[in-house]
Amino acid sequence: MTREEEIISHQISELEGNMEETIIQFKKQIGTLSKELSELSISVNAGRRRLLTAQGDELVAEVIYAFREFGYVVQNVDEILAPESPRREDLRLTDPDLGDWEAIVEVRGYTRSAGKTADLSRLARFANLYYAEKNNIPNKRIYVVNGQTELLPSQRQEPFESSNEDIDVFGEQDGIVISTIDLFRVAKHLDKIGVEEIKRTIRETEGRWTPM
Repeated sequence: MTREEEIISHQISELEGNMEETIIQFKKQIGTLSKELSELSISVNAGRRRLLTAQGDELVAEVIYAFREFGYVVQNVDEILAPESPRREDLRLTDPDLGDWEAIVEVRGYTRSAGKTADLSRLARFANLYYAEKNNIPNKRIYVVNGQTELLPSQRQEPFESSNEDIDVFGEQDGIVISTIDLFRVAKHLDKIGVEEIKRTIRETEGRWTPM
């Protein structure tokens, strides 16, 4: 090889060595991030993602966490009423900024159904029991539903998609229907939307909640 060829050949060898070292470093970083992602996924599956997957007490617990993130004071009604009391709503929300504003909340999860009209009727009965207890009607009736959990969120129907008249009637009673998919989405973008805007939409919406 000529001197000029040796110089270029040496430069190529150096670059190949640098490339291999860079690949090794990138693989190490990818391995570290993959481990972090796996650990985070385990944590989220036991937390926020329960809004999309859980039913029963696990779903109620995650809904409580979401509403507290939105700035509400949340009471689990089972913990404040006597055991012999008739069945009541799952939660009560108060807004520290609005004095005596209070909402009653029923939380339901279904494998196949997107929401049941009977649940809305149940909230009407709970509102009557609330009135008997406090001599006042709740400011809001909130129905939170995690429906069709056997499907991916992108495949699920909106709650009461095929019976909008039920939504309309419920809205006339200061009712609001919230899909846990929307709760998940709003909580994900909480820093962009802001808690005051979220609470305003919950306070003013009648019927289906569409915050975004």
